[in-house]
Amino acid sequence: MEPLHPDVRKALKEAHPDVTDAVIDRVEALLAERFQLDPAKHADAIRRLDREREALIEQTMPRYVEIVRALSGVRKRPPDPPAAATVILKKTR
Repeated sequence: MEPLHPDVRKALKEAHPDVTDAVIDRVEALLAERFQLDPAKHADAIRRLDREREALIEQTMPRYVEIVRALSGVRKRPPDPPAAATVILKKTR
């Protein structure tokens, strides 16, 4: 699981001025823990983690889903290649 892009974190903090990195980190940690569990064996633990995460988001970042969806392309955009890695091919005869 990839961490939230810094631009998403920034937007979350701008929309929710009282939110700290620790709160965002906790939301991400709960989600990461959830995905490490086997649904067939740990259904109760998964439901508990989901409830805890949803409650934390509702209490601290009510616009979380809206912001993450709006900026979801930010995470998927490949990074620009460094200038030194740019190769120009010349056609030879």
